[in-house]
Amino acid sequence: MKGFCKLKEIYKVIYNLEAQVQKELGLTINECILLCTLKKKGKSASELAECITQSKSRTSKILSTIEKKGYIEREFDKEDKRKTNFKLTSQGRAKSRELACSNIQIPDIIISEPKTG
Repeated sequence: MKGFCKLKEIYKVIYNLEAQVQKELGLTINECILLCTLKKKGKSASELAECITQSKSRTSKILSTIEKKGYIEREFDKEDKRKTNFKLTSQGRAKSRELACSNIQIPDIIISEPKTG
């Protein structure tokens, strides 16, 4: 029962963190992670799904949402025209910088190292 209570506490912390991120930045945590992942270079949807540890279907939905917000754009891969890559737009780069400068505090319960026995 003790482990369940800890999971419930972690879920509550993550839920509150998600609400804070949404309120302050207008993005979900997954959208933030995806924008940060694209900060250095473009990636395919499959590469992004792997980087953000989400299913391809979920990643596709996240991509669609932030594309509608104007933060990313699609481009054909120069070497393989069948492959589509996603990269940040100028608006997306600005939002990425905003993320880096945000004052959102990550609760200790999320970032603390697990205790080993």
